[in-house]
Amino acid sequence: MSLLARLESKDSVATADAIIKALRGRKGHAVTYDNGLEFADHERVNAALGSKSSFCKPYHSWEKGCVENCNGLLRQSFPKGADFLHMDEASLVHVQRELNERPRKTLNYNSQANLQHRLMA
Repeated sequence: MSLLARLESKDSVATADAIIKALRGRKGHAVTYDNGLEFADHERVNAALGSKSSFCKPYHSWEKGCVENCNGLLRQSFPKGADFLHMDEASLVHVQRELNERPRKTLNYNSQANLQHRLMA
């Protein structure tokens, strides 16, 4: 599932807080990060969630193909340079729902939401 959260800043504490809030209560945490400084607090995320983390090698975007694909889909709704500080929560929820309900070729034309619903049933 794709989860979106608006951050007040891009620092590591705010990023870790958002990741913990988004993933708390979910099972199967293995988090793959970019090498940005905003992910420096990854050990706190691991401690809070009981997760394991790994980092992509620089310039190895294929190590996180799902994330790169999602970023491309997000750019359809939020062009480069979009101002997220003034975006309301309803807009993020709407785009998150669209992402999760979009059929994907890699999922045999199922959506992430449909597959999650079937797995939980």
